[in-house]
Amino acid sequence: MSLNRRQARELAFQFLYGHLAIAAPAPKAAELRHTDFELFAENFESKSDEFAWELAEGTGKNLPALDAQIGKLSTNWRIERMPRVDLTVLRLAAFEILFRPDIPKTVSINEAIELAKRFGAEDSAAFVNGLLDKIAKPS
Repeated sequence: MSLNRRQARELAFQFLYGHLAIAAPAPKAAELRHTDFELFAENFESKSDEFAWELAEGTGKNLPALDAQIGKLSTNWRIERMPRVDLTVLRLAAFEILFRPDIPKTVSINEAIELAKRFGAEDSAAFVNGLLDKIAKPS
């Protein structure tokens, strides 16, 4: 069964959280393996989704640029102190906003807010929304 894009984002988020959130706050570009992703995807009772893998792989490969942008625009939180769920959601959505022009920025932001509501703390959605709005605005 193929995943819809929301499910694919959730799969990518959970894979990234499991692989990146336990690492140092700002790891170098992560070399995520597709075979690890395929094994992880089996837990979702679906085949590995290509869109989900593109998001996970792209986020991993671009971590330094994503973390630099997130850190630069976050005025009250240093990246090292951000909750891991929020940081993972921000990294994933920032990748979509900055590196996937085929995805409307508003869609990326709205999907990130939904992930933050589902997996984050009470104030995660507002935090994610505010920071992603800054990332999405042209410099």
